[in-house]
Amino acid sequence: MSGLNTIYDRLVRAKSGRYGFDYLISSADPSRPLATRLEWLVELLEWMRTRPNSGDASRLDFASGHAQMVRLRHLLQTLDRNPTYKHQIAKTLRSILRDIDALEVFRSTGLPGGHGLWTEAASRFTQKLIPAHTDGKDLGEAFEVLFPHAADAAWLAQLDLEMFRALGNLLYFEIGPDELPWNSLIRDMAEALFLLSCEAQSLGLSPLLRRRRHDPHTSKFIPLEEATEEFVGSLTMRRFGGEKIPDLPLYLAHIEACRSEIVASRGTIQQEGVSLNLVYTMTRLEAILTRMDTLAIILHDGGTRFETLMPFLSSLVMDTFRHRSLRALWNDNALVLSRRITERNADTGHHYITRNRSEYSLMIRQAAGGGLVTGATVIIKLFVSEVALSYLLKGLIASINYSVSFLVIQSLGFTLATKQPAMTAPVIAAHMTNLKDDRELAKLIREVVHLIRSQVAAIFGNIFGVIPAAVALHIAFTYVTGHATLTNEEAMQVLKDHSIFGWSPLFAAFTGVLLWLSSLIAGWTDNWVALNNIPRAIRGNRRLRFLFGPRLAGRLADFSAAWASTIGGNVSLGFLLGLTPKALAFAGIALDVRHVTLSAGTIAFAAATIGQDVWRQHAFWQAVSCIGVIGLLNVGVSFGLAMAIAIRARAVTTTDRRRIYRALWSRIARRPMQILLPVGLD
Repeated sequence: MSGLNTIYDRLVRAKSGRYGFDYLISSADPSRPLATRLEWLVELLEWMRTRPNSGDASRLDFASGHAQMVRLRHLLQTLDRNPTYKHQIAKTLRSILRDIDALEVFRSTGLPGGHGLWTEAASRFTQKLIPAHTDGKDLGEAFEVLFPHAADAAWLAQLDLEMFRALGNLLYFEIGPDELPWNSLIRDMAEALFLLSCEAQSLGLSPLLRRRRHDPHTSKFIPLEEATEEFVGSLTMRRFGGEKIPDLPLYLAHIEACRSEIVASRGTIQQEGVSLNLVYTMTRLEAILTRMDTLAIILHDGGTRFETLMPFLSSLVMDTFRHRSLRALWNDNALVLSRRITERNADTGHHYITRNRSEYSLMIRQAAGGGLVTGATVIIKLFVSEVALSYLLKGLIASINYSVSFLVIQSLGFTLATKQPAMTAPVIAAHMTNLKDDRELAKLIREVVHLIRSQVAAIFGNIFGVIPAAVALHIAFTYVTGHATLTNEEAMQVLKDHSIFGWSPLFAAFTGVLLWLSSLIAGWTDNWVALNNIPRAIRGNRRLRFLFGPRLAGRLADFSAAWASTIGGNVSLGFLLGLTPKALAFAGIALDVRHVTLSAGTIAFAAATIGQDVWRQHAFWQAVSCIGVIGLLNVGVSFGLAMAIAIRARAVTTTDRRRIYRALWSRIARRPMQILLPVGLD
């Protein structure tokens, strides 16, 4: 038992620091190997961030960095009272700065890696598995061991001018002639600045970015390396008594010109398409230019200005922590792609929102037309379910049936209600700007009300279209064949399968996820076509021009640009609805789909088969009541997921979202009928 307690004690001490304060201030020794001195510094910093005992007043506000500041102040005060310890610690710190290579800290620590997005993701994943370590030579590696937590940036940011000067006095305390020169940071910083300029120039002139400029030969990245060399050279001359004064504003203007070029390239990707590697390259390039900005200012000030040095150290710790985060990598680079996709959906979504009586009436008619077409889709679905085929083949036929149906609905100008939410959510998110202005908030709420009313109109139109279509098809089928589309047993089973007390609500929510996924595929398809310039490739293809002629090839190119996302969205939705349940069944997961229009048509076929007796069946009324729940979950889940992505892409704050919710509920409470009918509209 005592052995287990010993192991437990060691685990606790390994996590929270192994040595006490008295031992740490007395064990500093500049004559030890560099790795040993670094280990001592790591333990000293670990003591600063270790949670104290429950009776210690500094236990409070530990995550904010307050406790670390208390301990740092205690350390400096103790050293002021003990000059012997202070001299040893100062000399040890100076020896670390003298012997360690700090180039990689300034050149790469905290910056995205240079091997592409997926290689960087694999590297970060590997870092999660392998503990941070250092061999005692490179400060870049040691930096991650010295500052392993994001909270370390908090106490560095809290250092004031007085504390900064106290740390400076510690470093410069009783410098002996045998220690000179001991500060290699300025030299490494200057070398890092030059290497970063070479890297920035290489990235800025890479094919990924060069092809997005009208004239690559005028790029601002071309003179960047030469400008950096001149700036660093003038700094070196100044250190050794030269007369040339470094022109900081001119050099910063060079960097800003390069940054403006990236901003211009970012503007083009919304029209020309987005790739994650392109976004990653731009993100990395912007981070390099920001690092160059900071290094240039620090070097110009001689590395002594508190106002520039401490924010840099704090941001370096935070960037180092983010550099190890897979979530941060995804958020930083997927944001632009998600915004591109959601904005493309927003362009489509404008057509699905009604803002006056005439548009509301048109939506009802278009949705009814979509319901009529869906009636034929349902009867084909029922036939396929009765045929003795394999699960996979049934799913494939059902997918083709759904896809063709959705494409026909789209080509005829009709509407399918459940396709709207994922398209219209980005429209709402696009209005989420300047929400602190009450007038802008009122516009947003008005648009949300228009959207809800449009969704209700589309669902009602689909249902009112598919039910008579299903009944008419049932009567026609019975007249031609002499028997009903379903047997009475099959019809009753359909009603039970759609009961509100069964699994249908869960299946409807799952269908909402599939509806949202199809909208993402539609947006991705449009982005892929734009990124690879498919219309130009079709128009300029020699074989297609020979086969169809230049005029028809041009029309085919225009068709690919206009209908790519439509075809991608409708076909993907058809295959998601048809194949996903079959694929999940192979894995033993009994998840089915419940689409409100298809379900309403299926229930209508079952009711028509049973006849007048259906009105006395409890299963029928349970199925009818379930239609509303299915519609609500189809729309709610797909809209919610699309809205979450759109809000994330637009970086809407939590505070603004709460203001929206409060304003929306207030509007609905005052005018509840406006979300159902075009009350008060022209």
